[in-house]
Amino acid sequence: MRAVGERAEQARAHAQEATERAQADADTRVRAANDARDQALTQAEQAGQRAAAADARAQDARAETARARADTARELGQLRADSGLIPAITTRSR
Repeated sequence: MRAVGERAEQARAHAQEATERAQADADTRVRAANDARDQALTQAEQAGQRAAAADARAQDARAETARARADTARELGQLRADSGLIPAITTRSR
């Protein structure tokens, strides 16, 4: 009977070790998943910030383009008026 009891105790000890290893493996996987999630969130936030900065630059470029067009139209109108050859075209503000 003693041998059966020892085998049962060994089996219980092996099962306990296997459970602990499985728990440690699960904990490692959970930490890795949490780290990956945190990294993805950080990258998404950085991408959002880069997109906002790019949008701001695009808005600035559109405003600069509009100013350049208006300046060019005024200069062209002035050149036409100064030359007297072509009637001046009045430009309207947008």
